[in-house]
Amino acid sequence: MISIQPPDPDALYAAADAYSELGTLSMKRAQQQRRKSDWSDAKSWYQQSLNTWHRIDHPNHTAPDSFQVCDPATVV
Repeated sequence: MISIQPPDPDALYAAADAYSELGTLSMKRAQQQRRKSDWSDAKSWYQQSLNTWHRIDHPNHTAPDSFQVCDPATVV
């Protein structure tokens, strides 16, 4: 749903949020297990989240269907 043109706005919000959460999980795993590959995974997930946020015209904390998502400004 995010690859169709135009993409579904709710799907973009859901994907951006999910990618960010996967980045957080990878980061926590990297902190616990001290593996470089986990840091790389976290970076990759956060980058995917940022790329998806950039596809949204006016990103907000709430998707069009009113579900809450992460703050786009915190994905760095």
